Amino acid sequence: ISLHLRSCRGAFEVVEALHYCGLSGLAADALTEAPCEGITECSEQTLAALTEGLRARCSGLGDSTRSDAPLGVGCLQELRARDLRHVVMGARWSCSGQAPDAFDAACLVLGDEHVLEIVDTRGTHGQRYGADAPPPWLDQRSLDGAFGAVQGVGGLQDTLAGGGRQQVSVRLDILPPAATELVLVLVSRGAVRLSRGETLQATVVDADSGELFSMCALEFPDATEALIAVVVSRDGAGLWHVRRMNRQARGTCYDYQPVLAKLLELGLPRHVSLRQQAPTVLATMQQELQLLHPLKCTGMTVDEAHALRVRYAVELVDGDASTADAEDLVARVAGPQLKRRVGRALGASTGDLYTGSSLSFGPASVKRLRQVAVDFCWEFGAQGQDGSGERALLDGTCVAFAGPALSEVVDYRGAHGVRLVHNGIFDRGGVWLGSTGIGDATDGAVRHVRESSDALLGSGGSSFEIQVEQLPPDISDLFFALSAPGRGLGRCAS
Repeated sequence: ISLHLRSCRGAFEVVEALHYCGLSGLAADALTEAPCEGITECSEQTLAALTEGLRARCSGLGDSTRSDAPLGVGCLQELRARDLRHVVMGARWSCSGQAPDAFDAACLVLGDEHVLEIVDTRGTHGQRYGADAPPPWLDQRSLDGAFGAVQGVGGLQDTLAGGGRQQVSVRLDILPPAATELVLVLVSRGAVRLSRGETLQATVVDADSGELFSMCALEFPDATEALIAVVVSRDGAGLWHVRRMNRQARGTCYDYQPVLAKLLELGLPRHVSLRQQAPTVLATMQQELQLLHPLKCTGMTVDEAHALRVRYAVELVDGDASTADAEDLVARVAGPQLKRRVGRALGASTGDLYTGSSLSFGPASVKRLRQVAVDFCWEFGAQGQDGSGERALLDGTCVAFAGPALSEVVDYRGAHGVRLVHNGIFDRGGVWLGSTGIGDATDGAVRHVRESSDALLGSGGSSFEIQVEQLPPDISDLFFALSAPGRGLGRCAS
């Protein structure tokens, strides 16, 4: 039995407590089953009883752990504490009728946002797939995206039996903190495809003690060039978990892009995949809350506990009889039923990779939409657009429509009164002949409030404010445009 702790602090005290407490204080009756020959797995009841006993015993360390205390009945022997530093991820396969050296084991080191490194027996390949390059002042031959912690050991080929073995060595103690997943993938080295009838065993072994952490027997599907075998994941508390995947994918050792695309479907990298689930979350919430209008996503983040937090706005229109009461809606959002429904929908779309525990629901509130701000920001770079003093100056404009008719144009000079035509007759469908200085079809609800520019840095900004409740009822659309009169925007960097 292995007892995994979040840190090595207190490990020796735990060992001493277990040595002297005896099984009588833990779960002796759970271990009275008749012994079986060979290696067997502990039942879930046995492990649960031991876990509860260990938790209760170790919670009071220092009270009864004395060197002269008598040994308990059925005491635990040969206990030791050490750090988990080094594991070996391996793959053994049989391929009758195929070339014995046609397959390779690769380890993909993933972070929360992107690939950190890809390692196989040929070396490292992470920079081809978006991994960050080492700084130029470091020796690039001795440092990779995994800090040299992952090495392709290679393996043995059995020509007579038609199979082989590959291993990847991982030093967990020197992995970068950003590494959260280690994915073991078996890939083809060429045009040879794995076919039905072939077998694979993937193992994760503690290299220091030889303890087998995980072993899973897999079968290759037809017409596949790669198999995602297992994923070793690190949670927020620093504990490592082994998860069997057994998912087929395209790709070879010369092209890992299809494997990365398949991993994205399976939820890795974690934060990228979580953010892609936002439309599923919002659509399920709209269906569960019985809303007529889709929820508007106003932002999304993934916290340190790998929980997705989606900020959204629910639009309720005054006078809409089918819209639920706002206060009742807030109560339903805060209730547990909504989170359960969204969790089930999330699990169905990701193959139970993410559930309700992967979501973080904040408190809901009700307020009227009174004011909207629209900000333009641009940057030409330090050289500017041209040599003039206005190189960083652009014009922001708001164009208002009442149905199909142009209603108003507002820029830094103010409203242009576009509903006045050349003969002075008021016309709702009139055309713009320039600024008249009188009239505002928005009733002053749209205002240009700020304009700034920095000629040295080549940047600038422009802001508008819209008083929603002040807009006339016939205003249906507000379009915002950015222009550079007499010049092009081709040199604008962002």
